[in-house]
Amino acid sequence: AIEALAAAALARLDAAADAEALEAVRVDVLGRKGSLAEFGKGMGKLTAAERVEAGKALNAAKTSLEAAYGREKEAFAAAALAARLDREWVD
Repeated sequence: AIEALAAAALARLDAAADAEALEAVRVDVLGRKGSLAEFGKGMGKLTAAERVEAGKALNAAKTSLEAAYGREKEAFAAAALAARLDREWVD
């Protein structure tokens, strides 16, 4: 379940057309009321052994998604900077 959620979120991060769309995906997935947080709330119903495995999977998914978000955010920032420099180019 966590793996499928993470895969779908990674696809949404990759498909984000601009920085605003990227931020919307981040909030929807990684935010306080995001899908990962909702999954984490349900962990209390699991047994101790299941909680350990689910916690590891949840942390791995969160780390992976945060790294992907960071890469995409940097790419959008670099593209925005390049566009601004092209507009401001003085001969």
